[in-house]
Amino acid sequence: PNTAGKNFNLVTLPRNLDGLFLELFISHHGCDEFYYTNAPDEFKAALEDTCGGGPFKEIRISIDGDVVGAVWPFPLIYTGGLNPGLWRPIVATGGFEAPTYLVDLTPYLAKVVDGNAHNFSFGIDYGLDYWPTTGNLLVYLDKAGTATQATIDTKVFETHVKPSVTSKGSVPNITIHTSATRRTRVKSTITTSQGTRQYTIVQSFGFENDQAYSNGGLNQVFTQRTITKTRTTVAFDDGTETSKYFTEDYPLTVAFSRKTYTLGGGRRRLGQQPVNDDDEATVGRVPSAFQLVGFELIASGRAPTPVVYTQSNLTVDHTFRQKLVVDGNKDDVRTGLDSFDTSIVQAAAVRRDTRLNGTNATNTVRLTSSNETGCFSRAVASVNGAYTTFGHGTKCPPFIRSSSSVEGDDDDANN
Repeated sequence: PNTAGKNFNLVTLPRNLDGLFLELFISHHGCDEFYYTNAPDEFKAALEDTCGGGPFKEIRISIDGDVVGAVWPFPLIYTGGLNPGLWRPIVATGGFEAPTYLVDLTPYLAKVVDGNAHNFSFGIDYGLDYWPTTGNLLVYLDKAGTATQATIDTKVFETHVKPSVTSKGSVPNITIHTSATRRTRVKSTITTSQGTRQYTIVQSFGFENDQAYSNGGLNQVFTQRTITKTRTTVAFDDGTETSKYFTEDYPLTVAFSRKTYTLGGGRRRLGQQPVNDDDEATVGRVPSAFQLVGFELIASGRAPTPVVYTQSNLTVDHTFRQKLVVDGNKDDVRTGLDSFDTSIVQAAAVRRDTRLNGTNATNTVRLTSSNETGCFSRAVASVNGAYTTFGHGTKCPPFIRSSSSVEGDDDDANN
């Protein structure tokens, strides 16, 4: 489960490095396929959760056993995830093309420009089986130079993050809150044939997860949000400076409810409202359209046998948001773009009623994106497996203010 240091490659890099990035690919399966619903271990037995482990996961990157990077992932939902009816014909965001994560390792050039082989490894902290993980090292060279000189001047990067777990109520009607934060800072001095620069990366990570059980555990709502903010500053010895601000925001809500209701068993005329307890819903009151079953038998003078039906509802609200702003020369931070802002907001729902012997499913996705060339938007929707909307336009992403509970007070960690 915790694979830190076990998945690695020995890599010898050129001595004239000018920049180093890791493109990381990860996905989550098995007991961690729906990790945002995993109960913390202290509640595992009471909630009869076969997996446990809690909802907090961190992917850590190490060089020679020293943690140099972290990723707090976007929760993927695959094409059969939660309920297959949710994703026909529109799959969940990332279901066919999972996002990759770009980790800037440039501040750590001092560790790897000595011409020796170094151990690059990945690990999933608090992970359960299994997380396929792989990556590509992206290398930038100082073509006019032969040996880069670099030092690590400041490094604040805790090896391990311990989440906080609190609860309110008791099983089966309980709300469990899990939260975690991380603040990192690394500063280095890099000298190449182009001159000397100070390279600084400051990051703020925030994670919150609520697992709310009610109605004797029949109703379950899982709400999660992960926000990562990264500020990269490159200051040159001629006084010029470039800053890059990158924000990742991944909210998710999964809600499931189930209730039973009874129809029949009373004597009334066709279309009359309930007059005794047998005609009431076992949990709540069912819509009047559901109260007409068996009335033909009542009209003929024969009372029908009460029938118990089940109604279940599942909703998923899933958002992927990334925003980049570059202040200065984009080539200094190797982004390829001065800025971009991308938002994908998806809402899917499926309802099943045993009386109707069928399901009703809806799915709506709204993508909005912008860069220096303008804005682009697309809206797609479906009902019961058939497209109802498919169009595009020029709407810009909405402004979303981050939750203050995960921003922290460190100015260096805020964008």
